[in-house]
Amino acid sequence: GACMAVYIEDGGANDDDGVVNGVIEDPLSPSTTRLASGRSSGGSVGLTGLAGLLLLLLFALSARRAAARRR
Repeated sequence: GACMAVYIEDGGANDDDGVVNGVIEDPLSPSTTRLASGRSSGGSVGLTGLAGLLLLLLFALSARRAAARRR
């Protein structure tokens, strides 16, 4: 199967607020992330996140259909 790794650093390129503050803002995360400080972050999926998940689902379905045609 396919695998994707995303590295998120507080204040880094994948932190939506861009500030080193102990909170990582990730609108694409469908789950809550426990930070080293013990606080939690994330948990909500905004409209952008839902659109991204929909595109990922459509891509997966398309790839599966293409693989089935090759058999």
